[in-house]
Amino acid sequence: ELRRWNWRLVDPEGAWEGRRTNFLQGGAVYVAFGDFVQARDRLGIYDEAAVIFLGDHGEMNCERALADKGVYGHPKAARVPLSLKLPGVRSGAREVEAPVSLLDIAPTVLGLAGAGPSERLDGECLIPLTQGTASPRQKPILFECGWHVCPNPAVSALTELPDGRRLMYTYNLTSDLDELYDLDDLTYRDLSQDAAYTEVKAQMIRRLAAILESDPRWTCYWHTMRLGKYDELDVAGGDFQMFRPGRQCGRR
Repeated sequence: ELRRWNWRLVDPEGAWEGRRTNFLQGGAVYVAFGDFVQARDRLGIYDEAAVIFLGDHGEMNCERALADKGVYGHPKAARVPLSLKLPGVRSGAREVEAPVSLLDIAPTVLGLAGAGPSERLDGECLIPLTQGTASPRQKPILFECGWHVCPNPAVSALTELPDGRRLMYTYNLTSDLDELYDLDDLTYRDLSQDAAYTEVKAQMIRRLAAILESDPRWTCYWHTMRLGKYDELDVAGGDFQMFRPGRQCGRR
């Protein structure tokens, strides 16, 4: 109830005021960015500049009766704008359909600087993708949410299937309900209970589980998922209560 009052979601006008404020904030950002680009142009450094425009997260903005951004493993919260202007390129913009991640920014900046990306980085350089020469993505795209207010920690995997479908599967740690979305369907209908997607959902569960199990940084999610999805995963026996976290998580 406190959260509803905080976001003024106790009446329709409060919800509309929140949406208007969000749109006005976006407009202010666009104006500031335009001023930034024009200043670079006046100084004669725009052509050779690298410019990256992005958002840090999406916003539910009262769609589907949801507000805020940090507590939902939903495409509206995960999808953000990302535009790259590379040095020596002034026009000829094109849209890239392949899924990318904000974690790709660091390897891209290193690539622009002529430095090889570190193996420790989770992202991939986007320069080949902008040039149409990228190979299939090797590193997974994960989305996590919930930690700044933490009513529902969740972790999601965004995946492009071999048939070209792009899906987002969300495992909610505090709920028995999963979520599954087709990222090309902008109605964002939850497909997790659709019988036609039973096998696809099972495939996404196994994919997310494999990602979490393979990296000790994700043990916080994996130790919960391996219990919650035990019947759907080929999970080895052992220390399920993690009485020996050093062996599970590794040591520095």
